[in-house]
Formats: sequence, C-alpha cells, structure tokens
Amino acid sequence: MNDAPPLRPLQDTTPAAAGQAVRTPEQVVLELPLAGPTSRMFAYGVDVVCIAGLLVGMVFVFVNPIVLLQAAAAGVGERWADALEDPERVVGAVREIVVVVSAALLAQVVVETLFFVLFETLAAGRSPGKMVTGLRVVAENGRAIGFPQALARNLLRFIDALPLGYLVGLAASLASPRGQRLGDLA
Repeated sequence: MNDAPPLRPLQDTTPAAAGQAVRTPEQVVLELPLAGPTSRMFAYGVDVVCIAGLLVGMVFVFVNPIVLLQAAAAGVGERWADALEDPERVVGAVREIVVVVSAALLAQVVVETLFFVLFETLAAGRSPGKMVTGLRVVAENGRAIGFPQALARNLLRFIDALPLGYLVGLAASLASPRGQRLGDLA
C-alpha cells in the first residue's frame, strides 16, 4: 500500500497550499512545489554572477584591450585633469562619462533580458541559477513557458526591481497567493 497522502485535485489549490496541483493530459494530478523568496534570491544571485561574466567577456571581445592600454599610456588621465581647468572641457569630459555609463547600463539591460528570455525559452525554464537551486519557470498548466511568456515576464523584471533591490517584486510576491512577482503574473 502507498502511505503517501492523496493528491488534491486542481480545483483545490488554495493560497495556503505549499504547491500548485496540475492535471496532465493523462489525467494524472501532479503537485508542483512553489519556490520561496530565499531560493529565488539565491538563484538570481548566481545568474547575476553569470551575467557579469558575460558583460566582462563582451568588453574584451568588443573593446580591444590593447586600445584601452594605449589610451591609458597616452595620458587619458592627464587629459581629463587638464579638462578640469577649463569649464568647457569639463562639460566634454562629463559627456564622455555619461555616454560610457549609459552604454554600459544599456548593455546590461539588453544582456540580462536576453539571458533570462533565452534560458527560460530554450532550457525548459531554467537559467543557470535556477539549475543550481532546482527551480524552473512553468506556465499555469505546469508546462514550460514559451518565448512570449518569457519575454513578458522578463521585460517586467525592471518594474519588479524598483525602487531598489526588487522591493516591488518582493511586495507583489508577498501579496500573491502563489508568491508571484509582477513578471510572473503577466
């Protein structure tokens, strides 16, 4: 005899449930456990390290390190120090900094979005961080999400990250019966 408790039918999934019941096409009810905030944050931390590695790799591929070394040897620091003596040159130096920082932020947003969309679409809902923690993104029916769902949930990741440290996403997941952030709800 099987001593395991009976699985709840799909209709009995409640906010207090520790998982979500999903009925397969073969009429088998599966209980999918829900991830908590700690495992999600750990998975995201692993993914952030991977994304940072990708960005550093992109710098070495797209920005020739020899050019950077030559610029340093040519006295870029001295040029900016001289620029501080002339107000017009200060504006030019600040513009250069703003352009570089803006390009870096744009690259980070694009790489992070593509990273999650591609992994969630092509790796059955699992980014490297989710693989480490044993998590997976699934649709309401328990199946892997497709490209449109992955794109929607990851475009909203930046709203979830507001105002700082994923506070909107944390508030949404605490308010959601299944611990979903805004991107998950979309």
